[in-house]
Amino acid sequence: MKKRIVLLLLAAVTAFTLASCGADSSKKGTDTNNVISNRETTNNSNQEKNLDKNSSNETDKKEEADTNNTSDNKNDNEDHIDLFANLSNYAFEYTSHSGGWSTSLSITANGDFAGYYLDSEYGETGDGYPEGTMYESNFTGSFVNPTKIDDYSYKVEINGITYNEEPGSENYADGMRTVYSDASGVSNAKEFVVYLPDTPVSVLPQGFKDWVTPVYGDFTGDTLGYYALYNPDGEYAFISFLLNPENNVSNND
Repeated sequence: MKKRIVLLLLAAVTAFTLASCGADSSKKGTDTNNVISNRETTNNSNQEKNLDKNSSNETDKKEEADTNNTSDNKNDNEDHIDLFANLSNYAFEYTSHSGGWSTSLSITANGDFAGYYLDSEYGETGDGYPEGTMYESNFTGSFVNPTKIDDYSYKVEINGITYNEEPGSENYADGMRTVYSDASGVSNAKEFVVYLPDTPVSVLPQGFKDWVTPVYGDFTGDTLGYYALYNPDGEYAFISFLLNPENNVSNND
């Protein structure tokens, strides 16, 4: 009988001990889960703060870059506007020392241009045109995308040329034949280099010098002294003449 009571007591103690261990284990598990959960919450919060901080930094950098770009673009646009505005005070002429032909250009403050090409060949006669032949064209276009090359020059692109009369067509009047033609010096050009008056003569391309000096003589100083347009593909040079509104003539500046 005593042995049976002892066995029952041992069983009860064992059950109580197991129950206590289970409770402690459950509590420890709960505590561990809480710690992990708290750590995850803290990590997530820190990540969100870092993301917000990075986003704020990126926004600040973007705003600063936009401000700098706006400032740079404004300065570039002002330079370009000043360039065309200055060129609008001049007429430009492209001709050769042999004479008899020329192409003239005038440029507006926004880069649009109008021009006239004329080549008089009085020896080219025939039935219906005993007085000779004239090759001519009236044309318009625009300079776009001005880009500063250095302190002395800019590059400008030609945005198409429109002719008043179809090149290749003809007209007869007053004993003359008029053949409407492409504009020499301009028709095949894709871009021009604009040289400023203070361009050192030493930096001018040889093709420019070879074209200009036979017509206008040698350079008299260390700098160019006037605005010039240069077609680098054909090595053609247009020289500026200051417009005089009082008598509507051009004088070399």
